[in-house]
Amino acid sequence: MKIKVVIIHHQNDRRQFTFRVPESVDIEAGDIVLCDTSMGKGQVGYCITPSYYVPEEKVQDLLNVSPKNLKPIVGRLTPVMFMYEVPDEKENNKK
Repeated sequence: MKIKVVIIHHQNDRRQFTFRVPESVDIEAGDIVLCDTSMGKGQVGYCITPSYYVPEEKVQDLLNVSPKNLKPIVGRLTPVMFMYEVPDEKENNKK
């Protein structure tokens, strides 16, 4: 059996951590995700790698963590650009 994982870092912390990714989700390097950590649920993380598969029996050797101790990615943040108009200064000065 293979386990889908991704490597992330948290803001202001360049250490790298490995998290389990749900089978139905593909993560790309650069994605901003929410993950459950020892510091709490829904912590923001920045993906260093795309998600990839590791054979379960190799997780301990390759990632230095037991498969049962891999914490999950629980969401992905999607940037939304807001559209707005900048007021015309000439119009504002007429008032």
